[in-house]
Amino acid sequence: MEVLDKIDHPEINKKPNTMLHVMCILGYIANGFWVMLSMVILIMGSSILPYILPDADANSEELIRVLHIGFTVILIACAASIVGLILAHQKKKSGVIIYGIANGLWALVNLISLQPANLIFAVISIAFIIVIAINHNK
Repeated sequence: MEVLDKIDHPEINKKPNTMLHVMCILGYIANGFWVMLSMVILIMGSSILPYILPDADANSEELIRVLHIGFTVILIACAASIVGLILAHQKKKSGVIIYGIANGLWALVNLISLQPANLIFAVISIAFIIVIAINHNK
């Protein structure tokens, strides 16, 4: 019967993959943090703006609009990353693709900002995509 299972589903390995498990858990934590932070910022709106950007004009409509768009993109990308992680954790290739696209978008947003901390987040995100893609089939 094992031989038939391997023939029917050659891409599925029954052995647990510790690296994939650890990376998915770390991904859940990181993306969950950014989802919650984005939701708080979007809910609180312009009242939190002086704390995020102390040198900016807190009443600037354009700045508030840009921040809302930015944090909405972050919220959607991180939520999609969590969905991708759930599927990747189940060793489904579609999860790796969803995670790669969503987390790649997150990395791109971080790279565009050109802030040192965000560049570090982008590199970490790209590393996560690579490690999860390599380990999802093992």
